[in-house]
Order: sequence, then structure tokens, then C-alpha cells
Amino acid sequence: MKIERREIQFSLWIREKRLENGLTQQQVADALKVNVRAIRRWESEENRITDEKLMRIAKLFGYRLSY
Repeated sequence: MKIERREIQFSLWIREKRLENGLTQQQVADALKVNVRAIRRWESEENRITDEKLMRIAKLFGYRLSY
């Protein structure tokens, strides 16, 4: 599946995929080696997610991103 940055709200996508996979914010944070606050902020759009972190999140949920 190809995901284009300008076509989707990543905050909603991250939360949706996390919940679909039955994961808590803490579990995602642990898998990505980030603080749980980062996950909370990404999901609430308080912070923008870097391309590197976005690639790691996509991989965690079984997606491949291309530019």
C-alpha cells in the first residue's frame, strides 16, 4: 500500500493502526524506542513526525512508504 504524506492525516492513521493491532501507546513507543509522550503528541498532532520515524511506524504496521 502506498501512503502519500499530503493525502492522509498521519495522527489519525497512527492511532487507527495502533488500535487495529491491539497495541497501547506504550507498546508502540517501546517498539520504536521513543518516549510514550512522542506517541501521544503524534496522535494528537502536537508534534510533527519526522520522515525517519514515519518509516519506522509504517514498517511496524507492515507498510512500505515511498516518496
